[in-house]
Amino acid sequence: MMKSLSLKEWIAKATMYPKKTQMAIRSVVSSDDLAIPETEEKFTMTEDVEVELLFYDYNQPVSIELPEAAEGAVGLPLIPVLNQTTKNQTATTSV
Repeated sequence: MMKSLSLKEWIAKATMYPKKTQMAIRSVVSSDDLAIPETEEKFTMTEDVEVELLFYDYNQPVSIELPEAAEGAVGLPLIPVLNQTTKNQTATTSV
């Protein structure tokens, strides 16, 4: 599904910390890639994403508080069609 990825990094010489990242990603999904019922028409969706990330203030104290309005928030369920996809599955882990 991911067709191309371009990544460029700027690293500080003194600290070896990342300073900036630029990414360009192209993803293509077709009706053949998804576990969905046959449709009258085949389709292809193309997504182009460009991202620039800036990194700064390393080792600085931070205070993060959950907004009161978010206390009772409910997570969104994943789209059922994506849960049935058998190709290109990705597993995630947390440390």
